[in-house]
Amino acid sequence: MTAYRATSAIPPLVGRALALVAAAGFTASCLPEVGRLLATLAAGVRGGTIGEVGAGCGVGTAWLASALAPGVALVTVERDPARAATVAALFAAYPAVRVLHDDWRTVRSPCFSPTPRRSARSPKRCSARWRSAAASSSMT
Repeated sequence: MTAYRATSAIPPLVGRALALVAAAGFTASCLPEVGRLLATLAAGVRGGTIGEVGAGCGVGTAWLASALAPGVALVTVERDPARAATVAALFAAYPAVRVLHDDWRTVRSPCFSPTPRRSARSPKRCSARWRSAAASSSMT
């Protein structure tokens, strides 16, 4: 992305995501100013899980992940299977980051758990569709 050419102080993980953007010809990644805002917001979270819908090639995810405090998890959802797999590979060494191949409805499901463990809700309260999505959508 040309917006990143004149920008200094890019976290290394963001640089790796930008390489994916260039290789894929992806044009919908966040601007550096938005990335710095995402990192600032993520740095203020002190526990729990941050959710992102639409990972793209992982640039916004990388900004968020670069600023995560200890004990904070990041879950991102991407509809495109190839991009989801690529982003999952990018974050494979980051246990706090989980990449799902699905859409936003998965994270709104009563069966969704931000960690690979089972949801705290009873499976009886979840439809078969949501149980299936929650069990099979994890890329990492």
